[in-house]
Amino acid sequence: MRGFGGDAPGLNAEGPIFEPMMREIADYIDDCIVDQGRPAPAVIGHSLGGLTAMMIAARAPKEVGRLMVVDSLPFFGMLFGPTATVASVEPQAAAMQTMLAARDSAEADERTLQMMSATDAGRAQVKAWTQAANAKVAAQLMYDDMTTDLRPELGAIAAPFTMLYPLDASVMPEAMVDGLYKGAFAAAKTVTLKRIDGSRHFIMLDQPEVFADAVDEFLVD
Repeated sequence: MRGFGGDAPGLNAEGPIFEPMMREIADYIDDCIVDQGRPAPAVIGHSLGGLTAMMIAARAPKEVGRLMVVDSLPFFGMLFGPTATVASVEPQAAAMQTMLAARDSAEADERTLQMMSATDAGRAQVKAWTQAANAKVAAQLMYDDMTTDLRPELGAIAAPFTMLYPLDASVMPEAMVDGLYKGAFAAAKTVTLKRIDGSRHFIMLDQPEVFADAVDEFLVD
């Protein structure tokens, strides 16, 4: 994505990113894979990539053969409470976008890094990634994420759907974590929830072997 990894941001610093990115990926799959007579691919997405993957699977079901989402909620606003809506969250999303875009760097602060990974090495990696990201692009993506609600579309996902979610009981009690994800994906007809203990948001950094095994199982199941 332009604006991440040190790339110039281009138009990504000036307007919506999420839905255009989703359309680009769906079109690529359609033109370069499905229309060439090849099977629809397995699609794996983490965080905002997971939201993108869910959107493609719901809106262009023939483009996704199977789906894995790694710690992504269908609506970020669920973290604000069970009655949150896009309309109620939008003012906060706009304020956060303005604040983040005004910064010189997208570098994550220590509080955010603590939520990203359970290890010093993992937090250092995430910090390096955020340091290389354009602040305006990161701000726009945060706004796009917070104002996207895919809950009404989960039932349209027809592909086999694996959802990996983290648990670090020192951060949030097990029952609360399980309830959050089970409730979030209740409308997904094909979903299988799999909890990865001893991990935070970047499951692949905290539990790399367990994560790799989960991906292998997903691809050959």
